[in-house]
Amino acid sequence: MAKAKAKSNKKLKTFLYAFITVLTIIALCMAWTIYVLSDFTGSGPKTVDSTADYYSIPPKPTLSTGGAEQTEDPHAEHSFYASDINKDGDNIVRVAQKDPNIINILLVGLDQGLTDNPRSRSDCMIILSYNQSTNQAKLVSILRDSYFPVKNSGWGKLNSAMVYGGIGRTINLINRMLGMDIQQYIIIDFDGLANVVDIVGGIYCPITEAEAKYHRENNYKPEFQYDTPLVAGDHVLLDGKKAINHARTRYLSGGDWERTRRQRDVLYGLLNQVREQPLSKWVDIANEISKYIRTNADINTIYNLGKSALIDSSSEFSIDGYSLPFTGTWEYATINGMSVIDLDIEENERQLQELIYG
Repeated sequence: MAKAKAKSNKKLKTFLYAFITVLTIIALCMAWTIYVLSDFTGSGPKTVDSTADYYSIPPKPTLSTGGAEQTEDPHAEHSFYASDINKDGDNIVRVAQKDPNIINILLVGLDQGLTDNPRSRSDCMIILSYNQSTNQAKLVSILRDSYFPVKNSGWGKLNSAMVYGGIGRTINLINRMLGMDIQQYIIIDFDGLANVVDIVGGIYCPITEAEAKYHRENNYKPEFQYDTPLVAGDHVLLDGKKAINHARTRYLSGGDWERTRRQRDVLYGLLNQVREQPLSKWVDIANEISKYIRTNADINTIYNLGKSALIDSSSEFSIDGYSLPFTGTWEYATINGMSVIDLDIEENERQLQELIYG
């Protein structure tokens, strides 16, 4: 009996030693990751109590409704008058958190590189809403052609707010017009994200036949020339080059709604692949990500999100995707030859509040 008890105690000690060792490794990896992430906060806009950067909302111009979907070259040059641009960028106006359990962060994707205060038009805008009490995250993509009062002298596409006042203006505008309490942001360089995808061995995404065909028909362009062709399927492995091209795919049925869905699919795929990586590789991943991100998110937020998304059981953490404008709240319109999405801002605010806060 004594021998059996001694043997049992030895097994317990061995288990506890192994368990503590694993926890120590996790803690060290998380600590180093947080250290790395804390180093790319950059010197972006300040968060201030003053509303000096709130401009008077100008009257909405009359639009010609029933216009067609945007088909212009997304990289085409546009005229931005110097008098409309705050060269220093707007500060983020502090607003009270609506629910202490819910953290809202704005994800902004750019495709023209990063500076501490990027000023190119945003390629995607996603509200990341994380409920700490339910361990549920929601990604709400705001379509870039949505028509908003982006400057004190007039209205325009929401993605141009980055040009007029930087990330500060984009956040302030979303908070003012849609009743949000966003104070933190993550700006992502899409081009660099391809390297992160390659580090984790690629990502898996659903690919339709129309999407695969689009890539094949564009293979005369250097960026669409792959070692192996993209094929359709429910669970297709994409390397970094394919993944970024997939996220940017335009001009297919479904318009920008389907495009934002593809962007979210790439983010889901990347998250799933990072979760599958050994802890020893997290440091390399964090080092690589740090090259392509600017953020003002605090360390506690980064830690809690990372723990929920990467360490907690997949059955405990869930993430769902949505698009704004919501169904039945918008129509295509034109103004001065430009196609925009004319949305019912009040109704979209109501539905967004209900989605996030219940």
